Amino acid sequence: FQPGPLWLPPPIAPVTNQITAMNAISTPKLTYSNSSAPEIPSADVDVTTAQNSSPSLETSATQESTHRSDEKVKIDGGQAFLAKFKGRYKPLSDKERDEFEDKLRKLTTSKQLIKESMGFCLDHTESAPEIVQVITESLTLPETPIPTKISRLYLVSDILHNSGLPKASNFRTGFRETLPQIFESLNEKYRSITGRITAENLKESVLSVL
Repeated sequence: FQPGPLWLPPPIAPVTNQITAMNAISTPKLTYSNSSAPEIPSADVDVTTAQNSSPSLETSATQESTHRSDEKVKIDGGQAFLAKFKGRYKPLSDKERDEFEDKLRKLTTSKQLIKESMGFCLDHTESAPEIVQVITESLTLPETPIPTKISRLYLVSDILHNSGLPKASNFRTGFRETLPQIFESLNEKYRSITGRITAENLKESVLSVL
């Protein structure tokens, strides 16, 4: 404005001075343990202890193998039961027995898997006493997970439902002797469960086949 004073802009600092000023600003630093991943502090956790307490894949595989080996040893028992049917049944071959035990280990409540396992049983009615013994032993193992016990119980129910077929009556004869043992084992499992919902689910599953 005339005759007012003229406005002059402030002087601009050289670029080098701006860079120096920015570098002087304190910024947080990230540390890297392996030059790639940032090191994240844990809340009261000793990393060394955590690593030592976590099972390796090799350890887990060994435990699984041991569990299956123990289960097979226990399933292979029950000779006293089979002695009652001596000369009245055809023993399963080693291949057939391994196949059936594998089916039992992989059995779930899937209708297809139960159907396939039942089909194996009905295709080997001449070996009914041994099949009953294997199922009974597998159902009474304390360490067997509850879902697996339930699926095997469903298999027993389906076998008995179809035991009126020719030559399948030996399944009824065999399970008539072993069912008390099976249900006693299930009762012990039920009483050992601490979770109310889990216990009720087991109870309802067992009652559904009676």
